[in-house]
Amino acid sequence: MIGQILAQLSKIISILGTVLGIVQTVQTNTSGAAVENSPFEIDTATQEALAILTDGTFGLAALQAQLATFQATTAVDVTALLTAIGTPQQAGVPVTIDPASTITIGIDSAAAIVVGVWSYLTPQGQDVADALGQTWVLLNNLAPSEVFDIAGLPWMTRWSLNGWTSAIEGYQAPLLIDETTILSTDADRQAWLNRVTSPALWEMHGFIGIDVLAYPDQDNDEVWWICTMTEGQFVALRDGGSSSVRVAPVWPGIDNTSFLPNVAIDVTVRIDAAMDGCLVYIDSVPSKTGFFTFGDQISYRNIGAVAFINDDLDVEFPQLIGFQDGLYMPKAMEHASGAVFRFAPGVTGNIATFTNLP
Repeated sequence: MIGQILAQLSKIISILGTVLGIVQTVQTNTSGAAVENSPFEIDTATQEALAILTDGTFGLAALQAQLATFQATTAVDVTALLTAIGTPQQAGVPVTIDPASTITIGIDSAAAIVVGVWSYLTPQGQDVADALGQTWVLLNNLAPSEVFDIAGLPWMTRWSLNGWTSAIEGYQAPLLIDETTILSTDADRQAWLNRVTSPALWEMHGFIGIDVLAYPDQDNDEVWWICTMTEGQFVALRDGGSSSVRVAPVWPGIDNTSFLPNVAIDVTVRIDAAMDGCLVYIDSVPSKTGFFTFGDQISYRNIGAVAFINDDLDVEFPQLIGFQDGLYMPKAMEHASGAVFRFAPGVTGNIATFTNLP
């Protein structure tokens, strides 16, 4: 009896195992997303594209019809426009005005045209007749000595209001115009000159049809002093060539330098002293050292380098040392606070640092 019961239990357990396997398979199949075969996806996309192309509103046929309508409308508009314009006026053919036209064309008399030309105002505020008349006076009557450059003052010229009637005498010496006083904050020539030559008051003044920057002489109101520096020259000096622009030092000539005592060359040399550059004199190098020749000058290869130091102890890019008598100056600073050198073992000579005199 017990054996039969155990046999039935075994069957039941076997059936339960089979059912659990089926349930697990169903769970696995239902847990994943449904996947459609690619051919069906392609067919669906194709059908959608065909539906758009054959659409009565947005399809190709509708677009073609719309283009044809645009072409027809444009042709009509162009024809109407050309009809409205009429035949263009041809060169060399007299202009024919329709008597029935309401257009009124005014033609000045010859006298009115002449008056209009000669009374035309120049940008300086003078009419053409006056400007030409003053130019004729200048060319024919103005003595060469009455408008001239002052020796030693390249930016200054004397101008006499009454130069063509008599020599003008009794005037003050001209002001000194020094372009090195230009600052980056000077807006223009007039602002600069009024700042550095006060109490002289510079102003734009009409002179033979042009505007010049000038100031009146304090002793003779018939004498004016003109600044010949152009606004373009001023801007160039202010923005690129004046003393307000910081530049690396340059060799000013042996008479304009002050040298410190020589320092002997060693494998490593550091000189902490204000300098604008140095001269390196090479006395000897190791045998078999390569070199280049520049005429009668010799430049050795791979014997050393120098790097200049700024006031914050930053070191600029090094420069190779080669010539027997070489000049080296900072390239990234106005003045150096020192320099550090390296030399190949066996190189002998001296280093002479210098500063430029004011």
